Amino acid sequence: MEDKNDETVHTSHAPAVKAGGMRIVKHAREHEDKALTKSELAHQAAEYNSSITGVSPHDIFSKEELESHDKSVKASHDKPMPKVTKPHNDNTRRIIQQPSK
Repeated sequence: MEDKNDETVHTSHAPAVKAGGMRIVKHAREHEDKALTKSELAHQAAEYNSSITGVSPHDIFSKEELESHDKSVKASHDKPMPKVTKPHNDNTRRIIQQPSK
């Protein structure tokens, strides 16, 4: 017969932890494509005899396109003002006709 002390569970990952009725996932994934530091970029540029260049967004878009984008963003974030003002109902002047005893 098998020994009962040798009952270890071999799984690919640890079970989820429950706290407050919710499952908490504890995955720690390391991404293989990490960003290079500035010194590594400079080393690669010197190795391959190239220069590091970047394209700024101001080179891609014209001045009018940037201004229209700013206006559209501002318009979408502003609170719309009411076009028609509703009259204020004064509750103190409301008279209710009640029968007398």
